[in-house]
Amino acid sequence: MRDPTLREKCSAHLLSHYPSITDRMLPAGSLNHACLGPGRRDAFLVGLERAFVVLLELNAVPLTPTRESRVMIGAMGQAFVYGSVASAALIVGAAIGVRWTLPDHVYAAVLAFGGGALTSALSFELLAEADTYGGVWYAALGLLVGSAAFILVDKQLMDRMRGSAIGFGLLAAAVLDGIPESLALGVSLVEGGGIALLAAIFIANIPEAIGGATRMRQDGSSVLLVIGIWTAAAIAIAASVVLGRLLLGGAPGGVLAVLLGFAAGAVLASLAESVLPEAFERGGPYVAFATVAGFLVSYLLSEA
Repeated sequence: MRDPTLREKCSAHLLSHYPSITDRMLPAGSLNHACLGPGRRDAFLVGLERAFVVLLELNAVPLTPTRESRVMIGAMGQAFVYGSVASAALIVGAAIGVRWTLPDHVYAAVLAFGGGALTSALSFELLAEADTYGGVWYAALGLLVGSAAFILVDKQLMDRMRGSAIGFGLLAAAVLDGIPESLALGVSLVEGGGIALLAAIFIANIPEAIGGATRMRQDGSSVLLVIGIWTAAAIAIAASVVLGRLLLGGAPGGVLAVLLGFAAGAVLASLAESVLPEAFERGGPYVAFATVAGFLVSYLLSEA
């Protein structure tokens, strides 16, 4: 390496990015020598330096991360955290479902609370953002398509998965509405929001997983199989949050409006078809208090 400027860059990079290596393995004042020739230095360090010098000469690796790369890394980290929290509720719910059978009134209260939280989130987060991005017509189009898609696909799933497979049908329904809302959660992070939607998804995922896991255990599935399947679903939903932030964050406003409306429609259809009716069936009219409480908590979070 004959370029003195490149030699200085290499020395500075080794000192700032690999202090533990340079402190332990190189004599003081020998950084320039480390970039010039191997001498008696450790073979691993020699290979590391040579590879780095080649990359420098090809401009394949910048000496310092750009502002854009730091912002993107931070955004991906935030999406990963949100996705992990939202999907962890499925694993928690499945663990509860394989171990205990909750009393009907407790299960109904949790289900109704989650339903209220999702109702608020789709109103003040999903549809409000859809209208902001693309206007009311794009939002309405997404809402109608999302609700129709959920109803038709869920109907097919339930027709095919009756009897002993009903637990797997509940799992499929949870994923069916979970992926669109998780994609929407990733998109909502672009504008710095998403807290209320995250809380609503987390709360709603727990009773869904409890109900599905309980039915799977009652139908004879092993604990390991049940936890494994719900964990796989959780990974898919967490990945959807990251993909929503990475791939859709810069999409045109009309596309985002349709996507957010689609997620809202799928969630709304799920609430009307199964969540709230089941909560009423198991808990009676007083579960309405839990629904109102969930709506209020989600609304306060969205306004915080």
